[in-house]
Amino acid sequence: MKNGGQAHQHVQHFSHQHPLKLSNNPSHVASSCAGCKLICAGSGSIYTCTTGCSYFLHTSCAQMPQQITHPFDQSHVLPLLPIPAYPGGLFKCNACWKDGSGFSYHCGPCDIDLHMNCASMPLALPPHQQFHHPHQLNLTFSVRPGSPNDFTCDICNKAGHTEWLYWCVPCDFTAHLACARSKPRPYIPVMPNYAPPTTYARQPTVLGRNNGKWLSPYSHPIFSQWSWWWGR
Repeated sequence: MKNGGQAHQHVQHFSHQHPLKLSNNPSHVASSCAGCKLICAGSGSIYTCTTGCSYFLHTSCAQMPQQITHPFDQSHVLPLLPIPAYPGGLFKCNACWKDGSGFSYHCGPCDIDLHMNCASMPLALPPHQQFHHPHQLNLTFSVRPGSPNDFTCDICNKAGHTEWLYWCVPCDFTAHLACARSKPRPYIPVMPNYAPPTTYARQPTVLGRNNGKWLSPYSHPIFSQWSWWWGR
């Protein structure tokens, strides 16, 4: 899919019957990628169908390998499916335990389905690749093999049950996959006993008369809208 580090201008992807071409047409930003089902906005160039089908692929999704091996299933190779293997058109990801309708890595004998992004999660996050813990966090499929994955994420403080997690065993620091790779939220101090104003009242300054009418800097229509917004 790449030529000298650059994405090919035209590809024949296994997921679609027609050739795809690289495009940066801004009209496609509201469309969703057939692979990950995320909006194409902000992703730069994407692949589109050359015959006019409403089919779009992020270049990164188009470049995902058609089969992988993964330590979660050490017995089988996982092929990449362009559509879920189930009649309802959905799959349940074994990593994040969320539904998916796009591409998935699948193992029928083991009843395993993985989002492309989840299957690509690094097996370890050293301290310089994450912002929440001074030690390396290791990708963990089960805190206690054979039992539910009950844990509390030390970043968002919400419970986890069946999904994969990142774990520092010596510190017993556990984190959801997305939380472990997130950036810290900026700290915004809150002033005690502060309440934002709910109304804004100001008398216009009178500048003079014109044909018997008082003139004011707030007589223009734009200021009537401005006053309405502040007085909500």
